[in-house]
Amino acid sequence: GVLFSFILFNPMAGIGILFLPFSIPAVIFGGIYLAYCAYASKNSRDNINHDAHFFGALTGLIFTIIFVPGILQNFFAIIGAKLGM
Repeated sequence: GVLFSFILFNPMAGIGILFLPFSIPAVIFGGIYLAYCAYASKNSRDNINHDAHFFGALTGLIFTIIFVPGILQNFFAIIGAKLGM
């Protein structure tokens, strides 16, 4: 949840994965993470509760949107500026 709250504040921040020599924008990492959690929830046979991670991420987003007025406008302004819109 904390990571997804951070993504709303700074969507273009670089997020790296241990042992990989590059980083990707936080907003893209968040999308990949949610997609993986949804996929793993249905197809994984490990002992990880992927649903808990998925809904924890969504909870971080929702709480931030509720308690920080204007965060969505800020989020889209940063994305728009990066895309030249």
